[in-house]
Amino acid sequence: MKPNNDCSVVKDLYPLSRESLLNEKTAEFVKAHLAKCPECAKYAEEFDAKAKAEAAAAKKNDKKIVRMLKARRYELTGFLIGIVIILCIPVALTVYSYIKAGSSSKLDISAADPAEVSYAGEKDYYLASKLLLLPADVPENPDEYVYRVEGSKGYPNCRIYIEMKYDEAEYEAEKTRLLNVTDPETGDRCGYSETECVLPCVYAMLYDIAYEYALLDDENHTVRYIYLQSADRYELEFDTKFLPKDYGRFGYDFETEREAFSIYGEESPLAN
Repeated sequence: MKPNNDCSVVKDLYPLSRESLLNEKTAEFVKAHLAKCPECAKYAEEFDAKAKAEAAAAKKNDKKIVRMLKARRYELTGFLIGIVIILCIPVALTVYSYIKAGSSSKLDISAADPAEVSYAGEKDYYLASKLLLLPADVPENPDEYVYRVEGSKGYPNCRIYIEMKYDEAEYEAEKTRLLNVTDPETGDRCGYSETECVLPCVYAMLYDIAYEYALLDDENHTVRYIYLQSADRYELEFDTKFLPKDYGRFGYDFETEREAFSIYGEESPLAN
């Protein structure tokens, strides 16, 4: 190499030197020249600064592309979820109608063991309540009807909601019955409140694990019978406005300073 050509040669080789693409002898030549040539050293410094800026710009652009791709992915996911929801609506409506109609069967609460409930030929489930507030005979098609029992026999999740509209005489008779419900074993009478719920209610249990109560709608001659056991308020099939005011604001958690109430004694059938 001629000495007067060293600067132009080093400038050509420097980008390769930064990427460690030169053999050892050539790399040493570039390094030695930069150490003694201010002009080439300045060129190398400017080259490094420019390369660093380009790398930062490229990285920023890559992040922008990634964000754009993520946004497109979320848009596509939302679109697909929307399609699935639209396709599932007819099925959901059919299932909901089936639940409300109670499968055109009666709720049997006349089992030998009052803590047992059987429904439509299914297996029996043990509940924390004797369901004394429920009407003795539920017609095949009440105005509204929800019956759900899930989980193990020892600790089931249960939701019962029965809405029945009566004529005036029937309503007054049923209201009188509810106000006088007493557990024959404990002798305890149901409670009554006009503040626990959105409507006046008769209650047999306002407990941490189970709520059994009946809402009295004098104006419309309608009674709503409700039993909930280990039921998440966000998974109920009926309007949550009919829940007691302190019922599970965060799902299963109960926020109340009121002492638990049950006409069935301190130990429910579930504990046996």
